[in-house]
Amino acid sequence: MSLTPLIFLGLFALGVIAAFAVHPKYGLYTYFLAFFMSPDKTWWEDLVPDIRYLMIAGAVTLVALLTQSAKSSGLKWTEIGGFKIFIAFVVLLFPMYFWAVEPDEHWEGCILYAKHLLITYAIYRIATDREMLKTIALIMVVGCAWFGWQALGKSGRLEGVAGAISDANTLGMHMATGVMTGAMMFLGFKGRYKWVAFLCIPLVLNTVILSGSRGAFLGLLSGGMAAAVFCPRRFRGQFGLLGALGIVLFFMLAHDQFLDRIASIFLVTEGQEAMDSSAASRFEIARYGWEMAKDYPLGAGHKGTRALSPGYMPEYLLSHGRRAAHNSVMAALVSYGFLGAALYLALYGWSAKQLFRLRRISEADRDTDIGIFAAMFAAVLASVFVSGIFSNYVFAEVQFWMIGMIAAAVNLPEVRERSGVREADVDERPGRRIHHRPRPGYR
Repeated sequence: MSLTPLIFLGLFALGVIAAFAVHPKYGLYTYFLAFFMSPDKTWWEDLVPDIRYLMIAGAVTLVALLTQSAKSSGLKWTEIGGFKIFIAFVVLLFPMYFWAVEPDEHWEGCILYAKHLLITYAIYRIATDREMLKTIALIMVVGCAWFGWQALGKSGRLEGVAGAISDANTLGMHMATGVMTGAMMFLGFKGRYKWVAFLCIPLVLNTVILSGSRGAFLGLLSGGMAAAVFCPRRFRGQFGLLGALGIVLFFMLAHDQFLDRIASIFLVTEGQEAMDSSAASRFEIARYGWEMAKDYPLGAGHKGTRALSPGYMPEYLLSHGRRAAHNSVMAALVSYGFLGAALYLALYGWSAKQLFRLRRISEADRDTDIGIFAAMFAAVLASVFVSGIFSNYVFAEVQFWMIGMIAAAVNLPEVRERSGVREADVDERPGRRIHHRPRPGYR
């Protein structure tokens, strides 16, 4: 047997045992191991047992958390607005099974989102201090670097290179989140968090380029803008310099084919945008998606656009007789109905509210760690959301990891203590702060 599957199975088994014997965090680490190594979608998939590694690791983490004697501090997860919205979204999906166009496909979607909720909860429970938040972020960057290592030297679009992330567009989006996470860690943290992230960034950025995804490129730009908004003041100059160096590195790595695809977003020829048929078709798909949503206001079920497409779209838009959604919001609208789409957008609204809360606290107390967390989370969510204008990432897992990390950040004891500090309370003179009684809750 090859060494790779043996290493994976050994680490997976050790992680499961350590989750119960040492700490539930090892169950979460095992989950990330299974996500990034994707044993069921690799060249060595026939050399390992055909089981649901992600589900097993998630269940192990949950059981280990529930059997801990120590209770979590701070707010209960059900008291946090983001979790209330996420729970409502997942609960909404299950009765939808009875009218879903493809019930079996929808049931898989229910299980998928329930798993996402489980891992989001696990991140919230386990990331009880800054070091754990930094560790989870570093795992994300190193995992992206592993994807980048697999993609290194490949030619053409990176379809099926990264295991669980099977298509090139999704890979590009996920790698854009890795670039932004690594960049903010290099900017604001110290020690291994800074330098491991620094070593990973070129490999991850190169994979964004190799993916050939215009949506990922725009997501990367949007992530950088969001990071600039939330970046702590003391790092603004360094952030600008790092951004300039990143642009230089980007164009050093970019090849002509990718630059041509990026140019098609902006170039105008004889008054018309220079778009290929793939880009132009997204507008038509969205238009037909709106017709589907009006006909199925309660939702057509998971991957509803794909299921309904033969009855709505002309044949030239279909691929193998069907067509998936190419926009996250439209996908949510068709698949989960108007209420489901509203809940999905509400998760982003809640996240934005908490990120501004973190930024206010960071500026009030000059707590750069909190500010870097806010910038990192904002950059990742902006990357996913903007990339999702051009592809369907409504069930992309990384955005739900951010929900758990944001909830964990606002539940840090020092953040809860200072959550009543308002922007008007900030005094620019060193050592001068005005404190008010904290306002309870993170709704």
